Amino acid sequence: MRLRGVLVVALVLSLSPAHAATQASFFQRTKQAITGKWLGAIVKMQRIVNARRVRTGEVFRRIASGDAAGHHILYVDPEVTAFVSWADPASPNYNPHTALDPLLAAYPIERRAHILLIPNHGYQHIGETLAQPIYLSDVRRTANIMERAQTIARQLHLKNIQIFENSEQMISVGYQHIHIVGEKDPLHPYPTTLLPTVP
Repeated sequence: MRLRGVLVVALVLSLSPAHAATQASFFQRTKQAITGKWLGAIVKMQRIVNARRVRTGEVFRRIASGDAAGHHILYVDPEVTAFVSWADPASPNYNPHTALDPLLAAYPIERRAHILLIPNHGYQHIGETLAQPIYLSDVRRTANIMERAQTIARQLHLKNIQIFENSEQMISVGYQHIHIVGEKDPLHPYPTTLLPTVP
């Protein structure tokens, strides 16, 4: 009988408005604490990822500054540099374990073309840094780079050309780079000398 009485009292207390408010307040504080910890962890992880992206961008910085040892450079002008990606079997640094772009999966390995076009000035993405807003001037500059990419792809006699820049969430390198992917013509291998400058 005593147990039944205790249960009834506990039930009455749990249904009382004062107890419900206390319970709601407890759950609200717990939710805020957990959310704050998760947000803090997410922000910390994003900082780590961005720092890693910036470090890996150092390779691109060296290429853009003319230190291209071990890389197959295809095109250089005062604004941009194009080189064969290490995801391309023709690259001296070819890495068969690099994630294959789905656009290239349909082509035999010897016909896969993957070129990277980078600005020589060192932007991290479309905006100057990964954390900066994207301005109209950034969009115009990137569109100009993509138009050059189109011309370079034609000079290389690539077929089924796709030109794109990955979204910020997908990039692993903290240095802006435009992808030129497509199918190589076996009659036109990559040139050993630089392509003519795009007007």
